[in-house]
Amino acid sequence: MALLGYARTHDGLSIVLTLASQSDAFQGQTGMLQSVLTSTLGRQVDEEEAAALAQRANQSIMGVVKRDATTTVPVRPTEISSVLARRLFTHINEAEANATAEAYMEMYKRSGAQLPEAASQNDYKHTIVANYPFHPSFIAYLTNKLASSESFQGTRGVLRVLAMAIRTIWQHNRDIPLIHTNRLDVANPDLADELIGRTGANDLITVLNADIGGADSENLEMGRSVAQVLDRANPHPKWLPLYEWTWKTVFLHSLIGRSEGLSSNIFGITFSEALLEVSMPDLPPSQVEIALKAIANEAYYLREKDGRYYANIDPTEARIVSTIKQGLHQDDIAEQLIIVARKVVSHNSPTFQVTQDVSEPEHIPDNTGRPVLAIIRLDANKIDPNIMTTTAGEGQPRLEQNNVFMLVPETVQIEGDTWSEDRIKKAQYRKDRLNDLSRTVIAMRRLQNKPEDYGMSAGKLQNSGFTAKLKERELALQTTVAQAYDTILFPGASGQITQKSIKQAGGEGGASVDEEIHRVLIEEGELITAESAGTQAMLLQLGKLFFDSISQTPSLKQIKEQFNQNRRWPILDNPRILEQLIRSGVEKGRWCLYRMDSAESTKPEHLYSRETGGIPLDLKLSEGNWKLVTEQGAKQRGWNPEAEPTVKQVRQWVESAMTNLSNAQVKEVIEKVQEDHGAVKEATVLSAIDEAVQNSRIYTYGIKEPGPDQKPELIYGSSAMFHQAQKEDMLATPASASEKGWIEPEDTRYTKQGHGLAVALHEQLGKIGSLYTRGASTQPEILRLAMLELPNGGKLSLDLINPSPKDMQALSELFDVLSEITTVGKDSQAMIDILNAPDDCAFINLMKQADE
Repeated sequence: MALLGYARTHDGLSIVLTLASQSDAFQGQTGMLQSVLTSTLGRQVDEEEAAALAQRANQSIMGVVKRDATTTVPVRPTEISSVLARRLFTHINEAEANATAEAYMEMYKRSGAQLPEAASQNDYKHTIVANYPFHPSFIAYLTNKLASSESFQGTRGVLRVLAMAIRTIWQHNRDIPLIHTNRLDVANPDLADELIGRTGANDLITVLNADIGGADSENLEMGRSVAQVLDRANPHPKWLPLYEWTWKTVFLHSLIGRSEGLSSNIFGITFSEALLEVSMPDLPPSQVEIALKAIANEAYYLREKDGRYYANIDPTEARIVSTIKQGLHQDDIAEQLIIVARKVVSHNSPTFQVTQDVSEPEHIPDNTGRPVLAIIRLDANKIDPNIMTTTAGEGQPRLEQNNVFMLVPETVQIEGDTWSEDRIKKAQYRKDRLNDLSRTVIAMRRLQNKPEDYGMSAGKLQNSGFTAKLKERELALQTTVAQAYDTILFPGASGQITQKSIKQAGGEGGASVDEEIHRVLIEEGELITAESAGTQAMLLQLGKLFFDSISQTPSLKQIKEQFNQNRRWPILDNPRILEQLIRSGVEKGRWCLYRMDSAESTKPEHLYSRETGGIPLDLKLSEGNWKLVTEQGAKQRGWNPEAEPTVKQVRQWVESAMTNLSNAQVKEVIEKVQEDHGAVKEATVLSAIDEAVQNSRIYTYGIKEPGPDQKPELIYGSSAMFHQAQKEDMLATPASASEKGWIEPEDTRYTKQGHGLAVALHEQLGKIGSLYTRGASTQPEILRLAMLELPNGGKLSLDLINPSPKDMQALSELFDVLSEITTVGKDSQAMIDILNAPDDCAFINLMKQADE
């Protein structure tokens, strides 16, 4: 009191009171105060009473001090970064600060919505420059979180931490654009003690070593932390420790506010805050997101809940899974991989008989009568495709060598391939990845089946979303196994083994693998599908194989054997394709099908060719010794002297071709028919076109490319009676001509006249008025009744010109009278002319019925 009074009455004198923080620096001494008060007062003073006495004493002191006190904030929040920079650095390069800020802002613009709103605002660049060489989020972490710890001593503590961090960066010669929170080297025992000890988070040392990477991580069974293992397994393009830096940020934000947990704003870090705090130009938010998402499946102690990431001292199911993984045997892993590999390709494949677990020739069956797809084991190490194709094991030659197809994983070396060091590393990485995923799935299944055996309740496991995580890991294993199978081996057109790469998304069911194999085989011309079986090109190719490789009269049995055995031949997509090929070849004149029932026969008892209409649908080609012969061969043998199809049959082909072409020149249609159906004479096709035009199935015209406002003169029907198609003429289907607006709307006029109409109309006269009373709407241009006979020999004629429906209704009584007093004589005539006859009018329906 006296000191304050003296200072109040003397100029140039100030008394400064400082505290280590913004709150009571000595609140931690409550226990000591409790002991002193108990001794002084002679009674037990509990902690709450001691704290209350201390608070009242503090208020009394502050009440006296405040009479003359002036509060001074030595360093404002906006100034702390510059103060820290000046205390720690001799010089700050302003130009470099601006360039760095530009690079960060460009990165933030590309990431946009994922980051906090402040990062997308233009003034954030100035914030980066002002905090340079520190990232603004790092300064915010130090001043808003760490400095709030009572034992951290505010700015003094911040300076201690920064000094250690900068010394480490300097010693390691790290080239980084800004100093982020994750640049705090918690593997340094001194810095780790400073951070963890002063925040009272000593129990998080286990978390640091196990998940992030601390001084004792090397003593773990894996020799490194989980984050470090992930960085090693998934190396960053710039070799930045993505997982370690990201997870370290989460850990550091978990040191403060632990007592309040997620209810505290300073405990943990949100998704967008983590992206901002970790990202840098060489480490964009999209990569940081990958590391954050890995926490759910990989971290032992880090958690995510309600959008916030934090550390927890209770081990997660991931920790338990990791423990189970370490106790698994390699046999368990191999068996799991075999099970998953069996799902790579569908066993219901219409093309292949799928054989699993193949590593030796004897594992591939022979004499199956269909292509075999051998799935090579992931652990087969090395195979020789030539031996696998030509032998069936134990030195036995393989008969159906054209049916051997092998799906090979990238973990297996193919004889003849030279592996570089990088290729060896790639194969080993894939093996390690498969083994790790397999271990994870097995361990997670064991935990799910018996969670109580590992100290966790089934309810807690279920509530943590463990089932969904297990399904995700199972799918990841299936996908990774499927993607490992990247090579297909098969006999090529040269007879040698062909090796082709496949790429597919993977997953259970094998649909994508099946489709990719089909794509490769079709591109290589090794697979005959239902779509290609009937094409002229395919039939021409097969004709050469049938008649050049086998004989001039090959049997269907010989052809089938060649498809199975001859490595130069393609394969059939399914067994039904062979019959489709035989039938299409006959229909298009490429060959004839015949059978001789007796050795004495000089001509086939059964012969089917194009002119016979092809092969009957009920004919079973599998029964009897059916053979093929070319049409020319049949002619030479006198079996089939006439091979030209009829005009009627060709007309069907023409109309079918026009269905696909819509508009085309006559010569294009001729080419299409000959391409699809073989050597048809041009004159026959022209005659078929004439017939189709005369029957209005096709229209013809002379202008090749009519302008937008031109309507060509279409020739069809009766107008084409004497027309003969020329190769340069144009053809169009009725639908195409209608779409182009070349056809005038149909005439809806209804016109009838004559004596018969007079008889029919007179019979209905009494009904006409009532029809219009009930809504008939037809308006005749002319309605005439002439020379009706009156009772006493007179004649009566009635002409109605453009009567409206109301007029017709008004004449109702006249129609009734005329129907009663007049009769139809031999000279009576009638005429009705309606311009636009509606389809749904009762009057016009009555007229049509009467006419009928």
